[in-house]
Amino acid sequence: MGHQNLWFSHPRKYGPGSRSCRVCSNHHGLIRKYGLNMCRRCFREYASDIGFRKILFLLFRNWGVVKVTVLYLICALQYAGAIVRMDSDDIPEILVASRQNQLIFLTGLDIINNRSHAAVFSAFTVNREVDRPPIDFVMLNGTQTFCESKVRRQSISNFSRGFIRVDWFKKYVSELPSVIVLFADLGWDHPSWNEKATECESKISSLRASIGSHATRICIVLLQQTQLIDNPLAVERTTKLCQLCQLPAKQLFVLPLGERMFSSVLRLETAFHELAQAFYQQCLKSIRARSIPNNLSNLIIRQQFKLAFLSELRQDTHTALRHYKLAYQHCTECETVDREIFELRAVAGLLNYKICQLSFFHSAALEALAQQRRHNNVFFCLPPGSYPSPATASIEHLLWKGKQCSLFANLFERAVMSGLVAVSTQHPGIYLQAAACYYRQANEAITVLNVSSQLAGLVYPSPDPLLPTADIFYGQRPWRTATENGSLLDPETEKNALIALELRCSPNHDRCIALLTSAMSQFKKYKCLRMQRYMMLLLSDEYFVTGQYVKALQFASHLIWECRREGFMQPITMLLLRALICAFRVADVKEFMTLSMQMLNLRTFPTFASITEQIMTNIGLIRQGFPPHIPIPHVNMSSADVEACQHIWKTAFAERVFFSISAPRIDAFIRARVAFLNNTTETVHADSLILLMVALSSYCTKTVFFEKMKIAVSDGSKETEQSPLYEFTEDNVEVNPRKETVKMYKMSLPHSYCTTARQLMVNGLSLEMGSVHSSVYGTLDWDAQSLSYGTYDNSYMNSILDACVGQTTLKIEPREAHLRLEEADQNEALLGEIATMPLSFICEETSPIGSVRLDWSLDAKEEVAGSVVFVNEENQFVSNGTKVLEYRNSQIPPFKVQLNVKYCSQTVCSTNMSVMASIQLDNMTVQKRFLISMRSRLPFDISSKILTINNDVIENPLVETNFFIRADITTVAHIVISDISWRSGTEVEADKDDKILLKNEICCSENDIITVCSPVRFSVKAEERCDLGEINIRWRRNSVLEGWVLSQLNIGSVLVKNSPLSVEAQPQTSYLIVRTAIPVIFTIRNLYNKMIDLQMTLEPADMFVFAGNKKVLVVRFLFSLHRYFSNSQIIFTEAFFIKFRLIEALEKCYNVTMA
Repeated sequence: MGHQNLWFSHPRKYGPGSRSCRVCSNHHGLIRKYGLNMCRRCFREYASDIGFRKILFLLFRNWGVVKVTVLYLICALQYAGAIVRMDSDDIPEILVASRQNQLIFLTGLDIINNRSHAAVFSAFTVNREVDRPPIDFVMLNGTQTFCESKVRRQSISNFSRGFIRVDWFKKYVSELPSVIVLFADLGWDHPSWNEKATECESKISSLRASIGSHATRICIVLLQQTQLIDNPLAVERTTKLCQLCQLPAKQLFVLPLGERMFSSVLRLETAFHELAQAFYQQCLKSIRARSIPNNLSNLIIRQQFKLAFLSELRQDTHTALRHYKLAYQHCTECETVDREIFELRAVAGLLNYKICQLSFFHSAALEALAQQRRHNNVFFCLPPGSYPSPATASIEHLLWKGKQCSLFANLFERAVMSGLVAVSTQHPGIYLQAAACYYRQANEAITVLNVSSQLAGLVYPSPDPLLPTADIFYGQRPWRTATENGSLLDPETEKNALIALELRCSPNHDRCIALLTSAMSQFKKYKCLRMQRYMMLLLSDEYFVTGQYVKALQFASHLIWECRREGFMQPITMLLLRALICAFRVADVKEFMTLSMQMLNLRTFPTFASITEQIMTNIGLIRQGFPPHIPIPHVNMSSADVEACQHIWKTAFAERVFFSISAPRIDAFIRARVAFLNNTTETVHADSLILLMVALSSYCTKTVFFEKMKIAVSDGSKETEQSPLYEFTEDNVEVNPRKETVKMYKMSLPHSYCTTARQLMVNGLSLEMGSVHSSVYGTLDWDAQSLSYGTYDNSYMNSILDACVGQTTLKIEPREAHLRLEEADQNEALLGEIATMPLSFICEETSPIGSVRLDWSLDAKEEVAGSVVFVNEENQFVSNGTKVLEYRNSQIPPFKVQLNVKYCSQTVCSTNMSVMASIQLDNMTVQKRFLISMRSRLPFDISSKILTINNDVIENPLVETNFFIRADITTVAHIVISDISWRSGTEVEADKDDKILLKNEICCSENDIITVCSPVRFSVKAEERCDLGEINIRWRRNSVLEGWVLSQLNIGSVLVKNSPLSVEAQPQTSYLIVRTAIPVIFTIRNLYNKMIDLQMTLEPADMFVFAGNKKVLVVRFLFSLHRYFSNSQIIFTEAFFIKFRLIEALEKCYNVTMA
């Protein structure tokens, strides 16, 4: 092969210096010698196809880097479209499909007269699913001819013309079948089997003669009604038929007709597919065997393309992709003259299309995107050339680039529909936009060419040099098919061809509009909103150029609103000019007035100051019913266009015209603000004087007059939506420049209307132009939200309302009743008691009164569930109360209304009671609400202590030891206590009699202290906190005789500790005599679960002496009671309380000291 000793490198995978194959972009050992830069795998394929020789490929190097500059054509009128005949050739329909079908001819079926034959043909052709083999079944009729074999001529001059022959596709798709299937109704036991077999042999011979030297496979399918499993004639006659027809046994099939025919058809399709694979493989071998000179790039490209296309037919798409890449690589390295650039670009575009198509088919979207970027970098930057003329060559290059982008966008969109996930940075809309931009540039060049060329008076040449001939290559110019070696034709033919191109050169804006529309939908789909608006801008330009001014006006108006909403003010100036011209051309009164009022806002658009006078003149003409003048000076409009526009305006004014403009939406030059002036309060009552201020300001250099100003005031209810509550009008309103016009209006609401609270607001403001009887009547409107001064707008001067004078909404409440409350005597209650709160109201109404209704409840803002309940007349707890007082004699105020409210506090709290007083007058009802403070507190304060039997306070008592609980109860008011009882805790032992602490009534004053005491013993099992229980006190106030209240006071809890022993000391006698010996009994209990040894020592105090043993030893003390009797006499020196001190218990594990 000649490539065994080529040196190659293993490239780096990452970082600077990394290399990849220029064909497949993989790393398999890069061969860099002779400038190949190909991996070993691709080189083997390359060398086996063309035969390797040491040649130096002429590479186009240093073509530069593609610089993509996005031009936002905002301020100029652009022309867009596409041309018809100068465009590059479309992709052949045969190559559009990503999966090529194999061609198989069927013969021997009479589908018209034989129903079984028609069923067989339908089974092969109808409802073919994707999972079935890709086959096109075509019926072979008697008049059809096969592709004839051509005698190959070895003339190099003939080989050198063109790259890919156009009619070559038809040969393998529609003319030359891979398999011919002959159907015959022949059973194994047919009576005329020999005659039928001879007929089959005759047909096969005829088919072989028609095929000639082509490698088309021929097979026979026998149609049989029944098929026996063990037929002795089957094997014999199969062999005889194969010998007679000279066919191998694997090309003879049997198709049973019946219910199971479809499954047999599927198996036959698989067999036909295998035969077709063998046919295309033979074609590939034949093409590879051809000797092609290495110095003819067009022949190399042609051969690689044929190999790729046949590989597609063979369903080997990966091999096809490799051949397409090799052919494309040769295109990039091909050195062509200026006259063949057009054809080279067309072939490169076709190869790029197939590479991207197969990459998407292989789910390799990144490779397809990389290939398209490479295609842009290589061919988009090439010079367009100068043949047949520099202008036409430049236009053809732009159109070709647009075609390439649109083709890739279509492939990308097809891949997305098949399941590919696109993102906002890579989606079909980007390439659709690029295609539209190239077509727009081409249309600009076409317009320049049509203006500059001297085509007037020229006649289209005859014969037509642009008519395609039969023998033409893909991308080849029709008039150059007769040339050899790339030479020019005679000057007359070249001139006629150039004239024909220029005469056929005309812009077609429909294609550009379609591309921009598709790109806009793609940008919208992938949330690229700014690019979507840019597409709308380009569409507006296209519609303007094509004369579709209504659509151009719609897009421009929408873009103005979108840009203003986002604060993007730069393009609005150009859009306003464009939209104003469109509105003038279509005589749209509302849009023309809307745009004019926007352009008069010189604070936002100072560039329109020079045409302010003309705009004001046109507004005045329209208000009078006359057609306006040309809105913009020096606009490119002919006199005929102006007269046509004037006629359209007159037609529009033939009928009455009405329009309404929303001023805040369009950012009009007039600013309006309203406010209610009522000092600083936000709430007023009925019969109050309300002032409404309206301020108008203009930022136009001219004075503007309006026939009428209308202000609507409502309360926001549904009843006032049809008719406002108040409506003020002002005739002949004049708004001066740089001066604020202020109007004041007075209003007052009657009592009968203000029965409930209402929200007063300005519903709208309108400035009227003309009257309802004039031919043109329009309004400039503001809604309630835009009239608020809280919305700051930097497009206007500062208004006096910007200083927050007054309010934009006002709360109107009914007149309050003339009723006042005297101070209550008692507003504090004890917890649990039923208290009475006396309330005295003084009515000071001047008119006669029918009735007074008092409703009380807890304040809704401070309501706590169950904190306070009220007591009705039936002594039932309720959440609120009502009392109605009738005054039949029409008592004359002032007079007193007395109310006693009974309530009970369930928790200690401080809340407010709401009392609503409603007074019924002659023609209305007035109300007033009072808030009365209510407080509650505990009736007692309690503190508890634990005392020993010696009256010492202890914090942590011991188990199984006697103690006392002492509770000090402090009263907070003058009360009477009937009884006090103690409910002990579960771990506290006490006698039943000790739980009743008080049986007789006692009267207590405020801050009196009641002390109760009870002996207790703790019986807990482990060291833990013990609940001491509760003290129940039954009491009432001194001022009432009934209404006893039971209060429960929690004593608290204490931490009880464990002790191994319990000690009790008791004198043997009930009385003691000074200086007389008294025996004392000490009782000791073992509370420990083990046996312990004790040593007891009695330490006397200074008040007495011992007459017996002071130390006693007790051995093996286990769960028993031990009493120790002191035999020594205790002699007291003076009278005092006895206090025995300190018994020491010694145990092996620990020491415990107890009192």
